[in-house]
Amino acid sequence: MTLAFDPVGLWPAALFAVAPLAWLGFSGRLSRVRWWKVLAVVTAGILPFHLFQQAWIIDVSPIGYPLLAAYVAVFSAAFVLLCARVAGRVPRWWLPLASGVLWSAVEVFRGDVLFKGYGWFNVAHPVVDWPWAAAPAAVTGQYGVTLLVATVGACIAAAVHRPRLMARWATILAGVLGVWAGLAAIGAAQPTANGPTLRVGVVQTNLPQSNKQAPTFESTLNLWNSLRTLTLEAADAAPPADIIVWPETMKPGLALDAESVAAERRAQIAIFPSKDAADRTPLLTASFAGATVDLQSATGIPLLVGEDAYDGLRFETKPSGSISVDYRHRYNSAFLVRDGAVQPARYDKVRLTPFGEEMPYISAWPWLERQLLDLAARGMKLDLSAGSSLTVFNVPMASGGEARLVTPICFEATEWDLCRRMIFDGSTRRADVLVNMTNDGWFGWWRGGRLQHLQIARWRCIELATPMIRAANTGISCSIDARGKVTRIAAGPQSTDWNQPGVLIADVTPGHGATLMARGGWITGWAVLGAGLVMLMVPLIPRRSADRTTLTTGA
Repeated sequence: MTLAFDPVGLWPAALFAVAPLAWLGFSGRLSRVRWWKVLAVVTAGILPFHLFQQAWIIDVSPIGYPLLAAYVAVFSAAFVLLCARVAGRVPRWWLPLASGVLWSAVEVFRGDVLFKGYGWFNVAHPVVDWPWAAAPAAVTGQYGVTLLVATVGACIAAAVHRPRLMARWATILAGVLGVWAGLAAIGAAQPTANGPTLRVGVVQTNLPQSNKQAPTFESTLNLWNSLRTLTLEAADAAPPADIIVWPETMKPGLALDAESVAAERRAQIAIFPSKDAADRTPLLTASFAGATVDLQSATGIPLLVGEDAYDGLRFETKPSGSISVDYRHRYNSAFLVRDGAVQPARYDKVRLTPFGEEMPYISAWPWLERQLLDLAARGMKLDLSAGSSLTVFNVPMASGGEARLVTPICFEATEWDLCRRMIFDGSTRRADVLVNMTNDGWFGWWRGGRLQHLQIARWRCIELATPMIRAANTGISCSIDARGKVTRIAAGPQSTDWNQPGVLIADVTPGHGATLMARGGWITGWAVLGAGLVMLMVPLIPRRSADRTTLTTGA
């Protein structure tokens, strides 16, 4: 796994990743070892990979960092126990497929069920770097490829464990690869993008997360000047862009919806220069909303902006002179500024990031949530509300017609089912382009986290035959075509794709038609999870005879 993922990025290593764990489950060596010892030892063996890949969390939550790494690692250890449980009860020639199903079922459970899902570091993710190998996702979704990758690894494990049956394992492996090739051919034949192109200007800011969380007068002014300069640079492209996109919540100020901006202006909310500044004139935060609209009017190009939105925002000045802020709901939103006005329709983030924007299940007990946040996240406040509508933004294209855009925000680009519902209503296409506005400044110094976020987003494009635009604070901003191919931003004097401000002009061909995955292939993951649960019931069935031959007996 370490070799397969960035920064090494040797994707074929993913085909071998499951093999050692499957071999351990096959071996029969665990029958005399208590289950909790197996779980602890295997988790400890896998833990370094997750500690390495998620090291960026140290700066966000030092206590949560090892807990999250252990949480993800324990699922791989659980797979070993499940293999050992099933191995003695199924015919040995079924074992590679059974193990592939079990691994995939564990991935589905971790990625989509428990705590609302954390689907990062799936064993299939690196395979996206080989278009042929990733093509079946247009038929079965990502989890179909997970099943193929895991089954290949299990075949390798079986061959190592019982080399004298090599011909049998080679036959099974050939069958798996044949199925893979067939699905790839079908996937490659799925509809892809065509027709007029949408020209997009992507603005990449470079705002450290510390400045985002604790903005100063100087950092706020610098951010605005950078946004304005980069937006004007994107507007000067020839031919001009049809739309310009900013990253998630990068606009200075508190809000962009009219009611909240009015409340902000009435309360005269302001930030002040440092005490030793020559000019102590405060800067009203509401002025940035007007400046954003003015900037859009000056360019004449629609502007897609990430910003907070509120229901019932109000401010109250206390006797001490401090100001309290209250609201019924706060949303992480995407706004379209067009024709010199903020359009009334906006998108409010539907899928909140678990343990980053909400505490799944735990949020039902506010006191417990506060205690955990004070302990593990330096008192971070998680008060976002989830939206309920999958808003579509219509943008005219100079090349003809309109493009229909949907805006999965940040973590939402990793959610296959949400992105499917954003693009399709059943099998009817309702949108043509995905626009992922994200703040990847949370990854800090760790480029691997940015690359993993981008890697997962590429699967959504293949599954839905739909291109994606990513506007990412600190990078990696890019365009992804309907086959998962990436065109990255090149910014700054060293032409890097991260931790540099810059502009990307991308021509995107909107998607059309519906893939088999959108038509029903999305059920693959749930079917695999169901099959895994059924297999766990197999050990409860009494054996027919005491001398049954299995892979684990050495017979």
